[in-house]
Amino acid sequence: MKTLGIVCFAAAVWFAWPVLAAPTQIVTPCVTVTSNTSGVTLESCVPVSATSPLPVGAAPSSSASAAVGHSATSALASSLVLKASAGNLYSINATSITGGSAGFLVAINASTVPTNGTAITPLDFCYFNSLAGCSLSHGNLPVNYSTGIVVLVTTAASPFTYTTGVDTAAISGDFQ
Repeated sequence: MKTLGIVCFAAAVWFAWPVLAAPTQIVTPCVTVTSNTSGVTLESCVPVSATSPLPVGAAPSSSASAAVGHSATSALASSLVLKASAGNLYSINATSITGGSAGFLVAINASTVPTNGTAITPLDFCYFNSLAGCSLSHGNLPVNYSTGIVVLVTTAASPFTYTTGVDTAAISGDFQ
């Protein structure tokens, strides 16, 4: 290890940043195991190479094609159709909940809002109470919805029934 010639002073402590020397050999992170009884050779991973590189995140971009879609209600509501066709859900959020009842923010695999009192099968849901909303995020690994993505605010005792008319919220979501 070499030490960089620049030294910084911060909060009465001196720091010197190390500089790593160039590697002298390529390290392969894979392990090959040969079974003693069957003679079968197993490799536990795929070696990193020009044709099989390490996965990296996308570079920052201002291009619209690099972004996920975002939709939000323009007023307090009990539902939001994020996407009326198949797509991927990244996140949902409900805030400014009015009505005073606890309930669930649910996302269902549908292209239209169901009628009040309908049994539903949510793919995602989070609980909210009368004091706070809720958010759900899948990060960069979204959930696929084969029909469409509809987000509902329901005050039913469970997230498996859509009950409207009690609470409304500012609803938003990210999708592709």
